[in-house]
Amino acid sequence: MEQYRVSLPTMRKAPDLLEAEGLVEKRHGIGNFVRSRRQLVRRSADRYQWEKDRVRLVEDKRRSTGATEQDTGLTVDNLSFDAEFSTIEADGDLAEAFG
Repeated sequence: MEQYRVSLPTMRKAPDLLEAEGLVEKRHGIGNFVRSRRQLVRRSADRYQWEKDRVRLVEDKRRSTGATEQDTGLTVDNLSFDAEFSTIEADGDLAEAFG
């Protein structure tokens, strides 16, 4: 808190922000862990066949997943985006820095 000149509530919100950005995983009762990078795997022949097979699926099935999930291994839940915004007063130094 002293090094970055932030309040205790700000420090307590930091892990939640990191989790929301997908950088850490919180495990209840265990702690916070840095998430490993997901590897992007591109196999052109496999991808081409996947696209051909996908065309034959019913529309609802095609809409439930897409190329991002196929290429990254992520699920729709991983791709959800939530954001919260609020306005806070800047301290004197920060206000001066931003004019």
